[in-house]
Amino acid sequence: MDGDKSLSNPGPYKFNTKVIISSTDTSERNAYYEVEGGALNSGYKDFDVGCIVANDLGLKGYTYGKDFYFEDAGLDCVVFSCNDEKIKSYLTLRFKCVDQEESLFA
Repeated sequence: MDGDKSLSNPGPYKFNTKVIISSTDTSERNAYYEVEGGALNSGYKDFDVGCIVANDLGLKGYTYGKDFYFEDAGLDCVVFSCNDEKIKSYLTLRFKCVDQEESLFA
């Protein structure tokens, strides 16, 4: 993705391995109104996906903060870092992930 990447978390991330998960392909949760805007109608989809992924990894025996960490979210993506390539491999098989070169969070 070309353009300004100033909106992304400049890091450093907690762990070296980064996974970018597509929110639109992971959750069907919608905002209360059609358009995002303000605290009472924020887009909860990214938050929902963060919870779904963290719960899934917890059920697999991974520990938040020790094995994986939420880093950033927005523009229909949620970014996690993880301490092991096995976690990234699992997440790419379990969820629709976004290529880092195609993402604002590269």
